[in-house]
Amino acid sequence: DGYVVVINISTSDLNAIKQKYQLVKNASTTYLTLTSSAVLDMSGNKIVQINTGIKASGYVADTTPPHPLFFSLDMNSATLYLTFDETVDISSFQYIRITLYSGPDTTVAINYTLTGGIPISGNSYTPVFSLVSADQFSIKLLTGLAMSVDTTYLSILNGSLIDTANPANLVVGTLL
Repeated sequence: DGYVVVINISTSDLNAIKQKYQLVKNASTTYLTLTSSAVLDMSGNKIVQINTGIKASGYVADTTPPHPLFFSLDMNSATLYLTFDETVDISSFQYIRITLYSGPDTTVAINYTLTGGIPISGNSYTPVFSLVSADQFSIKLLTGLAMSVDTTYLSILNGSLIDTANPANLVVGTLL
């Protein structure tokens, strides 16, 4: 009931938008199109379809940093799977800011800091990386590290990578 329609964007749609670098970066790159069935008036009539995008009259930039949620490591395929709460820029990944630990107490745990990696996926909230061979072999030589779920913890330092916002937000570091 009114002149303003608020549209809540689902998390999956928001992540799909964030994967496209030049889309919705500021008011000048943000346009809206609507099909005739997108909105009904109070009498149930369809709106006039908008084929030519309407430029945004306002824009609020993304200022929320991405947070790592969980990870998995497949030592057979040397693949690291990460999950964040929003889309991250895979090209910004700083491998040397990622350390594997054999336990949650990082002061006494066996550990190994990555030296490199190869992105397998594109920008996503679930980026996938291949470990470089030297890292895979070095980790396998460290008895007690990455032998099972119970001996595999991952530390991501602040700023290890960024999201796709403009300006970008640095990832929040944590131990997973």
